[in-house]
Amino acid sequence: VYYDSRKETFVPEESEIDEEYANNPKKYEFYDCIKISVPEEDVPALTACESEEEFVSACRTVITDNNFGGEYDKSADTIEGLIQKKYVYRTPYSETSVIDKWAFEDGRAPYDIYTSEPTERGYITVYMLLPGEGVEGVLYRDDTPLKNLEYCLFEDAAEAEKVYKEWVDGGAAKSDLEALTEKYNGGKSTNIDRGDLASELTKWIFADGVTDGKHTMITVEDTGTYLLYMLADGEPSWRSDVRAGIINDRINEMMDSISEEYPSQYADGLYSVKEVTVSK
Repeated sequence: VYYDSRKETFVPEESEIDEEYANNPKKYEFYDCIKISVPEEDVPALTACESEEEFVSACRTVITDNNFGGEYDKSADTIEGLIQKKYVYRTPYSETSVIDKWAFEDGRAPYDIYTSEPTERGYITVYMLLPGEGVEGVLYRDDTPLKNLEYCLFEDAAEAEKVYKEWVDGGAAKSDLEALTEKYNGGKSTNIDRGDLASELTKWIFADGVTDGKHTMITVEDTGTYLLYMLADGEPSWRSDVRAGIINDRINEMMDSISEEYPSQYADGLYSVKEVTVSK
């Protein structure tokens, strides 16, 4: 009840979101790289590379010569599959990671290379940074827009197909869909992130060309059949992340304040919920 009475005070202004991002960009940015662990004698061939193509070619040679992954059929498809596993995407910053600290240093550029200390077996991990998404350097934020949609959920697939066909034949009007959402267990979902829903749904929701007004039917096993109608995009994912982080910090500050004021009466209950997470 106390939280509900104050929850509006936790929501930041848009200017506060911009300020938080400007002051703490590392919390909301990522980098991509290729990395491979190799015997020490193979390191020079990798560190001499100046492009992604050269690095991948060197990886291909090392994998082939060393038969990495055990005894496998050295077909081109198998080798290319192993190379694809060397790509690491959307790595966030961590204070405990040496490679993260290196990647986030000022002036870091695409195709810079980092080599780890050798392991007990004598293997060294070689990293090559890749260009960031839509930026000149290597660090980027998640500008993917969150998605908004209306939906109906049917238990019976045949009924879903019948209702969908009738709606489409009638012009697929959004106003008609709103009536269906009330009848068939539906509603509106806003600010959907890639990890929020079943993969069958997100594959369509985030596919290229799925924009305001697009619609489809998708069946999710053990759940039912969805009628989905895409609405206009929401805000960029990074802004939602910043907003959620600020709200979490403010809620936890409130918990600390209350527990300090009433240490014996409420401490146990408060600390059981203290580290809350606010969803998008």
